[in-house]
Amino acid sequence: ADANALARRLLSAELRDKAAFVVGGRLFATPKFLAADKNQGLAATLASARRSGVVLPNAFWLHNKGAAGGDAGRCMGGVEYDVPTTVIAKRDGYAQCGILVPNPYFGQSLNQKMGDLGVWRRQAERLREAAEASPASTRDGRALWRGKCQSNERKGVDPRRQRCHFRKGAGNRARLLAAALTASRPDIFDAKCNELDPPRNFSCVPDAAEAEALESARDAVLAAPEKVEDHSWVAPENYTKSAFVLNLPGQTTGSYSRNLNHLWATGAVVLLWDASFVEWYYPALGDGATHASVNRETAVGVVERLSRDDREAAALRRGAAAVDRSFVCADCIAAYWRDVLDAIRRRVRYDLVLDDVA
Repeated sequence: ADANALARRLLSAELRDKAAFVVGGRLFATPKFLAADKNQGLAATLASARRSGVVLPNAFWLHNKGAAGGDAGRCMGGVEYDVPTTVIAKRDGYAQCGILVPNPYFGQSLNQKMGDLGVWRRQAERLREAAEASPASTRDGRALWRGKCQSNERKGVDPRRQRCHFRKGAGNRARLLAAALTASRPDIFDAKCNELDPPRNFSCVPDAAEAEALESARDAVLAAPEKVEDHSWVAPENYTKSAFVLNLPGQTTGSYSRNLNHLWATGAVVLLWDASFVEWYYPALGDGATHASVNRETAVGVVERLSRDDREAAALRRGAAAVDRSFVCADCIAAYWRDVLDAIRRRVRYDLVLDDVA
């Protein structure tokens, strides 16, 4: 597209409330854009990147803050769209529209808003220090996870009349299955819910064996909620006391989970539940190299095998540490944003219309 026409379109009433504008290294956006907390996180990320010394090139683009990502139906090979668009995840894989960028939750804590890379730098360093102080031989051998176990179903409606959400409900189904593993194998799983209201309706699940497993998991969890509930807060540093840390899909849309942001620095073996969503650094991940993939059928066997095989577990811990150092570190995120904006700028030729060449 013509750079001048594209810039004008992004500044128009049609798109400006969904757009971000970097000029002279600073982000400009409308009040409506910045009213969304995740967009505030984007602003904090770019501002802290600038403070760290990263020079952000001039660029205008659309930003999709949703966890599900761009529209796969209108994409061709994942690169065709009307205007440059960034997304923080793609629930259905790389073929969805958009340029993947980091989610804004780095640096967030109970008392800290999201997005500040300086805060994230300090948080990650504390995690690494705690990990160094927790040798593998002293760690709890169970796979740790904490989060909400909810459903996408309406409250107070007969389960037989509930709508089953196949795509959006994938995260809640995975969380139910993981909680059921804790109920049946508490010796190797410590996946517990700080809120428990699991899905009941699995009529949209096409695989009969999967639907049956979900029904069994639901019944087991509801029969003994005390085995899978833990309402206490587990601080990020406490994850370094576990030999295995589990990541599950997000509970709102079944896409990414912010929980994964800090797991790479814990010095533990990272377990990723099989899912279709991707984030910006996922091309660098490899099952058996940076993490171990698990699902309802393999999770028990994987944890048992890695508990016996110190060499394989140590290799996976090193792989996770490499992800922490090379992709999700504060400086890595800042540099990635610079590279994304530079790529947009070169593709569109924003230098012709946004730069002062005097």
